[in-house]
Amino acid sequence: MLRVDLDKLAKSVPNLAEDRSLVAVPGLPQMATVWLPTDWNATQVMDLAVKGGARFLYHQVERFEAGAFDLDEESRDHLDEAGLAALAKLQAKARTYDTEIEELSLSFVTDGVAHCWLIKAAWAGPLQDRLANLNASVDQNIDKEITKYHAPDKAEAARICALLTADREFRSARHYREQRKIVLRVAPEAAEGSYGEINSTGRDALYKAQEEVAEAARATYASYRERLPELAVQLATTPDWSTATTVKLRRIRAEDFLQELSGGYPPPSRVVELFLAESALTPARRAAATQQVQAPLPIDAQ
Repeated sequence: MLRVDLDKLAKSVPNLAEDRSLVAVPGLPQMATVWLPTDWNATQVMDLAVKGGARFLYHQVERFEAGAFDLDEESRDHLDEAGLAALAKLQAKARTYDTEIEELSLSFVTDGVAHCWLIKAAWAGPLQDRLANLNASVDQNIDKEITKYHAPDKAEAARICALLTADREFRSARHYREQRKIVLRVAPEAAEGSYGEINSTGRDALYKAQEEVAEAARATYASYRERLPELAVQLATTPDWSTATTVKLRRIRAEDFLQELSGGYPPPSRVVELFLAESALTPARRAAATQQVQAPLPIDAQ
């Protein structure tokens, strides 16, 4: 970055322009713009204007306002003591440049295009970088506070999870909406908002309970695979089974039997299919098949 005395340069612009038959005009044009290289100096910009046939050279300065170089009150609230001390030190440094020229712009127009050049004071960039670092600290602290606020209470989540996994209705629930209602029943303190939502601790407990229930269900029905013949005999002797006269009703009876036996875990479809295929649960179909095989064919009857 060029190190230039901007006060001296700003005062000399009209004279430099006049030396090149340019008319110095305060302000900058508002139109299509091309920005010239920042490593150029002011005389290079003016020489290009002359070559391009420009007649007017626009110039403008921006003065630094130390009073505006600050963080708002809310941002200050998210700084620790070290951050506040760094801000105070930065503001003290900024006050030493109050009202000094922070940047100077030159512009000229050729063929309907504004050619602009800007130079900033050497001290301006480092001040802005330090303020940007403080703003980044504010953002990081806000993120930490939000994370801490929304982070689940692990011990409380474990307690709620234990209540859920012990709840027969929860083990039987197949949908999230049903499970969420049960969370609010066993742990009303997990409620959040006015629409039946649950807080982060409740959600953590719910997700953990879902995993534990799913694992327990898998283990339970895996242990039933070897016992299906025995269990089929038990179901076949119940009054509910003897009154199940349709395929749909027999399936419902089988699912209810297994779910009740397991302590509330809904049975997997494959287990239900294997269960219904047990001979103890298909006596009518087996008897009908036997009678059909043993019945004499029409030719034998003759």
